[in-house]
Amino acid sequence: MNTLVITGGAFTKEKNFSGYTPSGKRVHIFAKQMSGAGFTKDADVIFPLFVTAEERTYTASKDANGKVIPFADGSTTMTRLTAGALFTTKAKLIEAHVLEASIDGELSHHVSQAVSQYSITGASVAQLEELA
Repeated sequence: MNTLVITGGAFTKEKNFSGYTPSGKRVHIFAKQMSGAGFTKDADVIFPLFVTAEERTYTASKDANGKVIPFADGSTTMTRLTAGALFTTKAKLIEAHVLEASIDGELSHHVSQAVSQYSITGASVAQLEELA
């Protein structure tokens, strides 16, 4: 997973967003991600944006008869750099990464405290440890 800064871009005719990094990488950002951040048209977008992104492969869709509808270049699969998460500020990106990295340790700590505090034993300890 790449963490990238989006410094430019525009909405496509399909209402998704094509974002660009300072080095010129193109990142596909789904319309739902953009609208969830409050952006529905080009004039709404406030740069920079921050994304986590990875290369994803997509398969062409099929018509009502089951016939594959190829992409514009004639291929039936396409790989593109796609945003998994979108953040409107660097601080929100950092906060999300820190929360994700720390959650397992924090959960384990609280499970240990509960086991000790409530004198939990046996199968109940095993069930709690599975959560951590």
